[in-house]
Amino acid sequence: MLMMSFNDRLDLVVNLPGVLHVVTLLAGTGPMVLRASVHGMVVNVAQSLCTTLDIQGETLRAVRTQLTEMTSTKVWRLDVVA
Repeated sequence: MLMMSFNDRLDLVVNLPGVLHVVTLLAGTGPMVLRASVHGMVVNVAQSLCTTLDIQGETLRAVRTQLTEMTSTKVWRLDVVA
């Protein structure tokens, strides 16, 4: 995840399928620490995509809205499994 946290398109392209596979398998399961880690991975991937890809206009606003929603306190209520 550290490799994908910075502006490096190659690491993002190489590791994104594996990370999304892990997130899909583990989303909403396990103890709170596991769910928090998966949530952190999703936020890191989204931020990495925003800094790596050339996103502008309405798409950029939509992505920023999603990132704001992902980091809100509503999502951090990890005791509720959606």
